[in-house]
Amino acid sequence: MLEIVNDLSDYARKKGYHIEWTYDLDPHTSSVADIQSKSIIMNGNWYRKNQLPFILAHEIGHLLTCNKQEAYISNGTLMKNDYEHNAQIISINLLLPYYIESKSVEQINIKDFMVVFDIPTYLFTECEKAIRQTVTNN
Repeated sequence: MLEIVNDLSDYARKKGYHIEWTYDLDPHTSSVADIQSKSIIMNGNWYRKNQLPFILAHEIGHLLTCNKQEAYISNGTLMKNDYEHNAQIISINLLLPYYIESKSVEQINIKDFMVVFDIPTYLFTECEKAIRQTVTNN
């Protein structure tokens, strides 16, 4: 997992994003992306360690897709669901290559992918779509 986090961090830095890891937060305090400063604060104490690559990819997703106005508008509105959903789709797509890189098509399993990265079960359909699209395009 550390290698994946390092790869994602390198990807973010190449995009001009700053990532700061903190170990001073409660294990249940969420990580956050700040669109204005193009930075991410990651909670290194997160209680689900296997989920850290998913969370980092999710926060990168916010920086890739949102502008300052969208982020401001989405906070506390119905648009928040779209804002979060878009970041989740990007996180799935950023992580998928790490999962499938050494697997044959027969070895690829949606539930296994989700377990490896501790992806929430409500994203099953999105994971299924991403895997199908990736397998079809390769």
